[in-house]
Amino acid sequence: MENNTDHMESFKIQNPRDFNKIYFQIKSVILWGSALFVLLFCLVGASRLAEGGTNIGDIRSVAGGTVTDAYHRELKLIYQGFAHFVKGFGIFAAGFLAWLGVKELEVLSQAQKTSYENSVESLATPSKEPYENTEATESI
Repeated sequence: MENNTDHMESFKIQNPRDFNKIYFQIKSVILWGSALFVLLFCLVGASRLAEGGTNIGDIRSVAGGTVTDAYHRELKLIYQGFAHFVKGFGIFAAGFLAWLGVKELEVLSQAQKTSYENSVESLATPSKEPYENTEATESI
């Protein structure tokens, strides 16, 4: 049993700042992964829409210039336009998620900088604890 508890002790995070650092890094990686995922699937979806629109637009009747042919040609343009919208939205969403990932890293670096500055300040200022109670020493 002691070996199991010793093993578990090695996984405990000793410093809360370490937990915050790990949390921000994981959050940033998830945001960047989501950005890549959204961009990839939007581009694939847009290409499928454009391909489907092209297939529909290529349908021709045997009789030639009918209303259905005109409908299919216009439907091809609609599908291709929607494919462009999906591409644009995918690029926007991926950019936004990537920006959030960068912001998380900036928050982490700012927190580390503030933590470092606070620790330097605490080391630089002398402690006044032994000298604070001057009334007690004056009465002696």
